[in-house]
Amino acid sequence: MKKTTTNNNFVINGQYNDIDSDNIADLGFVFGATSATFKNVNFLKFKDSASGGAIDISGGEITIIGSKFQNNNAITNGGAINITDGKLAIIDANFTGNSAGASGGAIYADGTSKVLIKTQNANAIFENNQANGTGNDIYAAGLAEIELNIANNKTITMKGGIGANYKF
Repeated sequence: MKKTTTNNNFVINGQYNDIDSDNIADLGFVFGATSATFKNVNFLKFKDSASGGAIDISGGEITIIGSKFQNNNAITNGGAINITDGKLAIIDANFTGNSAGASGGAIYADGTSKVLIKTQNANAIFENNQANGTGNDIYAAGLAEIELNIANNKTITMKGGIGANYKF
């Protein structure tokens, strides 16, 4: 199967329903220079033969609100999400049990990417994510920036940590 590629701006409001790929390879979402919002969507068991198990972003601007990424896998980087030269805002989301063969068990950011992880109405949890390389939760390469923004007495819990390899 091939990933779903989109170039249109759109919003998916999952109302806490699951998108379960049942471990079928290369079924996730690919974004180029576009914008998209996922709200209250649960991404389960996506698997990619390259990077970005559920979502692969290249130059796009993606917002994820109140969603869960669970048991997603990428052979190389970004078990749940891979982003290169784009913008990613993650608000009140959880990442559990995602894995990558190289780096960024949950999220891999490269190039000039900007990633914002924010708590607004709920805590954010990164738990049991695994990378065979570095950054079990998040890995930042190139000039990628990771910003953690904690609001309203909420928390961001990372049990696997953030890894980075900046090129100067």
